[in-house]
Amino acid sequence: MSLISTQDMEQYRQCVDSIDVPDDLKDDVIRIVFNIVCSFVDQAFGIHSAQLSLKDRANPCFSGRSGHAKIASDPQGEAVSLEIEGAINTQKYIGHDLP
Repeated sequence: MSLISTQDMEQYRQCVDSIDVPDDLKDDVIRIVFNIVCSFVDQAFGIHSAQLSLKDRANPCFSGRSGHAKIASDPQGEAVSLEIEGAINTQKYIGHDLP
């Protein structure tokens, strides 16, 4: 989010002076429109935050990182021992028969 200088804010307030709404609402609208315009300018120059994060993913220096934080699709890697995990996998439960 970019900050608007006080001098620029005064100039923008003059542009919206004829609108019949409270001054704090006018200031909010000025900030919103200013941020939208800044976002478009950042995109045009290729410096928008989304573009920068995607550029890092496309960087060949990060190509070895693609497998990090992914769950393996290997069936052996997904196998879980129910006994080690403490799961009950029998028909007996504390001396009572389960249906």
